Amino acid sequence: ADWAVLKVHDAMPRVFIPLQIEALTDAEQVFGRITDPTFDPALIAYVETATPPAVARGSAALVGDEPDRVVIEANLEQGGLIVLADRFDAGWQATIDDEPARVLRVNYVLRGVAAPAGRHAITFTYRPRSFTRGVWAMGAALVILMVWAGTSMVWTRRRFAS
Repeated sequence: ADWAVLKVHDAMPRVFIPLQIEALTDAEQVFGRITDPTFDPALIAYVETATPPAVARGSAALVGDEPDRVVIEANLEQGGLIVLADRFDAGWQATIDDEPARVLRVNYVLRGVAAPAGRHAITFTYRPRSFTRGVWAMGAALVILMVWAGTSMVWTRRRFAS
């Protein structure tokens, strides 16, 4: 066979809590820093908005993984940023203990959420706007079709009744 299986021994876990968080709004600055050979995502995370505390402590583990839903259990000694090493997309929504939470763009390409101290269930759910718009458009089209069919039937009955 012409294939091989490789194992990377020092790969980052899929879910992690960086030790330090810094706000950077300029995408070029973030890209410049994360492409620096000395960059270590376990030590520092760059987010594009106001951040949780600059230092975080705790643990987080992946407990559910489906294409449109990811569940993480976290236990934080103090509030901080939990990073999921999956691609950021505006269609992802998050909850912390079933309460809405803002999904943050981390290191330009990943997604994360700021969580308070304590034990938490964090759920990322994929609900793209295009899907919601499509459902609304389909509903509107169905209403228009029903109105058109109803008026056509009434008009046809009146025409043949006379």
